[in-house]
Amino acid sequence: MNREHTQFNYTSQLLLVHKTRPNVWSAVSTLIKLCDGRGGLQTVPDEDEKMCEAFICPDWRRKCADGQQCVNKYDSFCNGHVQCDDKSDEDPDFCRARECRHGYMKCDDGIQCIHELHLCDRHIHCNDKSDEDEDMCKARECKSSKVKCDDGIQCIYESQLCNVYTDCVDKSDEDEDMCTDFTCTDKERKCADGLQCIAEHRFCDGYKDCTDRSDEDPDFCRAWECESGSVKCDDGMQCIYKSDICDRYPECNDKSDEDEDVCKARICEPGKTKCADNHQCINLDNVCNGLTDCYDESDEDPVTCKAEICKPGEQKCADNTQCINIDRVCNGRTDCRDVSDEDPETCKGSKRFMEYP
Repeated sequence: MNREHTQFNYTSQLLLVHKTRPNVWSAVSTLIKLCDGRGGLQTVPDEDEKMCEAFICPDWRRKCADGQQCVNKYDSFCNGHVQCDDKSDEDPDFCRARECRHGYMKCDDGIQCIHELHLCDRHIHCNDKSDEDEDMCKARECKSSKVKCDDGIQCIYESQLCNVYTDCVDKSDEDEDMCTDFTCTDKERKCADGLQCIAEHRFCDGYKDCTDRSDEDPDFCRAWECESGSVKCDDGMQCIYKSDICDRYPECNDKSDEDEDVCKARICEPGKTKCADNHQCINLDNVCNGLTDCYDESDEDPVTCKAEICKPGEQKCADNTQCINIDRVCNGRTDCRDVSDEDPETCKGSKRFMEYP
């Protein structure tokens, strides 16, 4: 029998659920719980044995050895924690033969994979405790941009030194004598206390980062020049990004970035357009793309969007209100709000639809 009739395609199942639960996010939420071994759904038989045997996991999951349960294929296998009901995700023979994904490494048992950042961090992650072996950690050299704590075991980023937050278990990264003599890294500078380093862009941003609050001192900030791409609020003290002006979310403590008269008189930059409220500017590409960017939701107004002409390489969804890239039609991922880009009848015979699990 043809594969498309014997197995539950992920996208087809989404459409099936979507018919009973019209909200697309609710439908997606329901779908990711199908055949996960936990049960709990009332609208569909989510753990039915025959259905789960035929069900094809979404591309970010894979089946356990029982052929029933879908688990996260990136985080669930050989991580030292059983996820599959049949325990196949932690099967010793399977895990010894399996390579860790990029950025991960094997524990000494040759079975469990842990993230490289967890090696010698003073917290045990390997079940065999090999990631915190003292002799190994003392002999280990830190990677570039990292330094050893005084205990000779733990490595931390150089940027974590003298930032007021204790990262070394032995607390040596915040030792007062060391921090007094410490030179901040590039694009950082010392607070007035001469101990703490913070990023330059965090000075005069309206938020106190220095424990002595010197980064937001009024006299200091009035004389401070904002970095490129930022401007001063009307108070002459706080710097905000230009992109935050007139976005309907006040960033300036004095709220001058959302002054109604200023924003209505403001002309949008090239490639942007005003929302119906004449206050907010958004990218032209974001108009009628299915995602609300205008605070007043005018960029997704059905009447406006039905009249909108799609750009070359795009086409309208069935509801005639949203444009999507042609390459996103029948690719196994829902982009249209009405799910019409993955309609089984429309996509029947599409090679991409058939190949997508």
